[in-house]
Amino acid sequence: MYSSSLRKRFRAPATFDDYAAPQWYSNHNTRSDEYAKGVWFRRVGYILALGTVAGCVYLGILAVVSGGSTAVDGGPGSFVDTPKLNFKRSDGTGYICDVATCKTPNCTCASRYPPAGIEVANVPQFMVLTFEDPVMEAVTFPQAYENIVRLHSNPNGCPIGATWFTTTDNSDYHSIQVLDAHGVEIASHTMTHAPNPNISEIEGHRLAIQAYAGIPKSKIVGFRAPFLKLDKETFALLKSLDFWYDASVRHPLQHAYWPYTLDHGLAVSCDKSDSATCPYDPDMKFEGLWELPLTEIYLSKDKSASRLVDPPFSGEQLLTVLQSTFKRHHWEDKRAPMGIWMTPAWLLQDESRIETINHFIEWTQQVTNKQVYYITAKQLIQWMRYPSGLDRIKAHPAMQCVPPKVKPGQCNGMTSHRRGKYDEGLINNCVFDGYAFNTCFVCPKRKPTPDVPVPPPQAAGNESSRCISPKPSNGCMYGSWKNCACVCQISASGQGYCVDTKGMCTIPNEFDTITNKWQCPEGSFPSGTSPYKVSLTVNAQNSVPNYDDYTEDNIRGSGRNQAQQPILN
Repeated sequence: MYSSSLRKRFRAPATFDDYAAPQWYSNHNTRSDEYAKGVWFRRVGYILALGTVAGCVYLGILAVVSGGSTAVDGGPGSFVDTPKLNFKRSDGTGYICDVATCKTPNCTCASRYPPAGIEVANVPQFMVLTFEDPVMEAVTFPQAYENIVRLHSNPNGCPIGATWFTTTDNSDYHSIQVLDAHGVEIASHTMTHAPNPNISEIEGHRLAIQAYAGIPKSKIVGFRAPFLKLDKETFALLKSLDFWYDASVRHPLQHAYWPYTLDHGLAVSCDKSDSATCPYDPDMKFEGLWELPLTEIYLSKDKSASRLVDPPFSGEQLLTVLQSTFKRHHWEDKRAPMGIWMTPAWLLQDESRIETINHFIEWTQQVTNKQVYYITAKQLIQWMRYPSGLDRIKAHPAMQCVPPKVKPGQCNGMTSHRRGKYDEGLINNCVFDGYAFNTCFVCPKRKPTPDVPVPPPQAAGNESSRCISPKPSNGCMYGSWKNCACVCQISASGQGYCVDTKGMCTIPNEFDTITNKWQCPEGSFPSGTSPYKVSLTVNAQNSVPNYDDYTEDNIRGSGRNQAQQPILN
């Protein structure tokens, strides 16, 4: 079931990313209107039919008198599912959403039921794996991506998706670029992990990643607040900056809701008089901004304990609580999306959790006969706008595989050399006091900050003084010093020298009779690279990362054949 191919990862076509209504949707999926019309009358009919039983006559009459609404959940904080969703809080205020006027693709009411009237038996079970905090090349990146995400495929043959809510502080920008190139959604967690963030933290994050990871800021459309602390002003910023969704608000698992828009506010109960427990205004309304509910994982059968992020278990105990939550509150209920909200640090604390997560992913496909799709949060919002059942899911634009375009010698997060390193020999290492990162682009003079997310680039000059690994004291021997590394002598046929562990060109390359090419022997390095991966100057061979939904020309104009500069807008 594992898929080892890294070059099959993808994301949805740009036209669908831009919320363009797909042609196939209008031809076959008309049930969003039925939800406001036919489904309501059918449910009323069921109640009236049950009214023939003496004990249910009163309930049938009451449903008609109250406008035909059918109570779905009982007790405090209950919803009335049709034709209006009414939610009363302890302070008397409430969430009211009329499904007759709030319709996809631009508006969706909070509900436990699938959108557009799709029958529960015909709706896919969506799973959302999310990670958060810095992306570190040698630490968090392999734990989360290499050891989990890249190993699995969805029922349609496409690689599974995941979303990483990144901070830029302590992150490696090239690793962020690799994640994006292989289909992992990059979303915002601010620059410095600041609660109740201001615009500099949120927009600065997108600008820095655009400049040094090559990801256009228009592709970063999701947000999760650090410590899950945000207020009304945070939502207003997300709306003004054209984010698609927020994923920061806890929702009780007994009301596992599908994503919904904030046209009618948040569908959660909290005490507005206590700013510590209710930092946001439940009655705030932001048209078209989606909320991805953060639901909990129950740690006990009696629901007396739960955890939102990083369950405090491992091994068989962790697998049991994941399986129980999946079956009881998602798959065997209304199939609302289930999230596993993780930090890579949680995986590092006990690496057996990686095996458990992999086991759980395989188990969900087995127990559901392959009706589970692991997708990004962005893909889930795309599907919510134009929902379709299992009978149509493989044709849905958000679920398609688009092979990436890879050019040899291009620093794009995809190129893999014989030692399995991405963009080996093409990336630049930027070093600051207490912090360093790799990038395909020119290093900035200073560390990116919320106030200056894209500092001026390093100026050309004494390149040896800007290299961590200085020029060898005995020179390069059979080569010359350039771009913080020794460029070795190589003949037109390819015969020449390779770099040794001291950075000098002293090791002759060898002819490989299988590939019919000259290659560097084990323990040596290709010409023009440093054994310490410390080139701080731009590599003139680098070119712009090639994404399907934007071109080199509209990012950099006429500079496409020049050395890469940070993408500023």
